[in-house]
Amino acid sequence: MTTHVGGLKIVVDGVAYTAPQQFNWKPGSRHSIEAPDEQVQGETRYDFGRWNDDGPETHDITVSADRTIYTANFIPRGKSQVAKRN
Repeated sequence: MTTHVGGLKIVVDGVAYTAPQQFNWKPGSRHSIEAPDEQVQGETRYDFGRWNDDGPETHDITVSADRTIYTANFIPRGKSQVAKRN
């Protein structure tokens, strides 16, 4: 689990972590992942953009060998209006 901006928060199975984090899960197991919206790092605010699997901000995943990395993408607050119009 990671965020494209290192050091942002993720929530996995109800536990908050600072990204990136590695989990040793068995294929077929299910887990809940969340990328909390409106995060701050330094003086920059970030809004959740999307997960690389196109899931919503909070969703369940089933572990498979096909997808080994989940990345939450965030948009710097000052750019969110422009990015969301496309």
